[in-house]
Amino acid sequence: MPRTLSIPTLDPLRGTRATPSSFIRAIVMAYRRYGLDPRFALATARIDPDQLHGAQECVTAAQMEIMSAIAMQELDDE
Repeated sequence: MPRTLSIPTLDPLRGTRATPSSFIRAIVMAYRRYGLDPRFALATARIDPDQLHGAQECVTAAQMEIMSAIAMQELDDE
């Protein structure tokens, strides 16, 4: 039976971009370690994968929360 994800209902782009994108990069690395694709989580959090390359890039708290919530469920790491 397919698993239903519980996704926070937040506006991912609302708020200040103050959370370092290095946290998102670490989550993406975990996806790759488990052989899974992070594209759904990134798209849902409205994170452009290209923005993850800059050392000074940041995301909103909502983007981080959405990405984390989806990753915990998809990686079975709740």
